[in-house]
Amino acid sequence: MKKLSIYCLLFLFAGFFMNACSEDELSSQSVIMDSNTELNAFDIWLEKHYRIPYNVKLKYRLDDTETNISYNLSPVVYEKGVAFAKILLHAWFGTYNEIKGEDFTKTYIPKDIVLVGSGMYSASSTTVGTASGSVKITFADLNDRINLNNLSVSSLIGGLDTTGTGNKNGAVLLTAIHEFTHILQQTKPYPEEFSLVSDNDYAGGDWDKVFTTYMQGWQKGFVTKYAGESPNEDMAEMVAIYVVSGAKVWDAVLRRADLEVPATVAADSDTRPSVKLVKKMTILRKYLKDSWAIDLDEMHTVFTRRVNELPSMDLTTLD
Repeated sequence: MKKLSIYCLLFLFAGFFMNACSEDELSSQSVIMDSNTELNAFDIWLEKHYRIPYNVKLKYRLDDTETNISYNLSPVVYEKGVAFAKILLHAWFGTYNEIKGEDFTKTYIPKDIVLVGSGMYSASSTTVGTASGSVKITFADLNDRINLNNLSVSSLIGGLDTTGTGNKNGAVLLTAIHEFTHILQQTKPYPEEFSLVSDNDYAGGDWDKVFTTYMQGWQKGFVTKYAGESPNEDMAEMVAIYVVSGAKVWDAVLRRADLEVPATVAADSDTRPSVKLVKKMTILRKYLKDSWAIDLDEMHTVFTRRVNELPSMDLTTLD
């Protein structure tokens, strides 16, 4: 009897809630909205310049669900977020628009871009960018890298210090080009022969232990230390370094890579680091030209001009 009473009560309650729900209109407010934050001028500008033309969502408000919780992060300063959004449009999107057309950029640019003010710090390095496949890219350390009163191009583009004692690698625009190259790789695979040139020298996850200096990487035929991680990273690093640094730096790397090669080794020997680098660059250029109709020297020229235009641009006004 007691059990029956309980079941009756449950039935009555269920009927009550069903009736209540049937009489109310469904709310038009989604329960999975990020927030009820009122749109500001930057939000409206992003809608006009990112979301509508490119179907890209640029997120500048710090959201734990969008970042790696193992890092203690801080948000990008509002004004610097505005500046960097304009920098990306002009130097990154704009380069691909100019050499390939807007339809190309709209098709392949990552659809989620996350901005973070602080760097992603570890015991040995500061990460300024990460990517999740071809869908999302995160740019970090923007509060330190963007000086609104005196914009430093070198702090944005990165590149190499070919003395072998230091480097300027790891800047945000170099990271942008590196990650975009991964999208191209994933869409149209590059020739296997590229991987075979340095097949026995890739270090995988131990790359930072095997190659502790840039010179050690160059001596194995890698343009940067990180290029020694895998063929995919090797190709992405070669593209990014060449685009931001050009032929002059590339030639300097070739010379320095052979500094410790014995004089008895033939100039065209496959054991020479410079020969490995040239072989891979030849394959890379052909891949980009045949598969994507991209000329690496043209891309470097366009990117360099656009980056050099940044200091004279208005990076604060939202038109």
